[in-house]
Amino acid sequence: MVLLKDEVGIGNADSRCGMGWRLQRRFAFALLNAIHWRHFYAHAIPILCYHAIPSRRTFEMQMACIRECGWTVVGLRDVIGWIARQKTPKLPAIVLTFDDCFTTQFPNAVPVLTQFSYPGTFFAVSRRIGQHLDWDGPKGTTGPSLMGRGELLELRQRGFDVGCHSRTHRKLSDIPSELQKMEISGGKQDIENILGEEVWCFSYPYGNHTPALVNIVKECGFSAAVSVQVGAVHLN
Repeated sequence: MVLLKDEVGIGNADSRCGMGWRLQRRFAFALLNAIHWRHFYAHAIPILCYHAIPSRRTFEMQMACIRECGWTVVGLRDVIGWIARQKTPKLPAIVLTFDDCFTTQFPNAVPVLTQFSYPGTFFAVSRRIGQHLDWDGPKGTTGPSLMGRGELLELRQRGFDVGCHSRTHRKLSDIPSELQKMEISGGKQDIENILGEEVWCFSYPYGNHTPALVNIVKECGFSAAVSVQVGAVHLN
């Protein structure tokens, strides 16, 4: 993917060509960018990954921007159906996901998603549900609080998907295969025990995945797994 951008700061364009020429050049680059990306997103679906949502107002502005730009917000199941050639979402489309299930996501994101009728998928770390983040920052420090059982159940009642983000958020490629399976399959079972239904989607901690981990996720019965690789999902 090539982003066409204005070459700001090369030479002294204003003195050589005047402000009018500079504005024309900016407009030309903006138009080329719009054409390029409009074509790209006619054949690809990006998945956004949110974490803590400290500001409801800012999140609401972002959701309003998505709508004003003419994007359709679809769920992960829709992407699976699209790849399987079973569904044809209106493009350009975008997916909204929320890692870790921070408590700030509940008052600041959930009401906004409901307001816009946008689907979303929330990935919980099963052995940290109702506790605090403890996998980032200095050892022994207490991180932000995470949603509890009641909030996860309410997410499902509101129609949002709840997926698995492993049991303890360890970097999976750094641990033996036996522990990898415990983190993945155990996390799935933990959340299924809370929700009383199958958990079908997985989010790799830190986006970290290998071919072996992909196979374990498949063997555990997940229909889809997401990472944090920059780009977008294509049909191939």
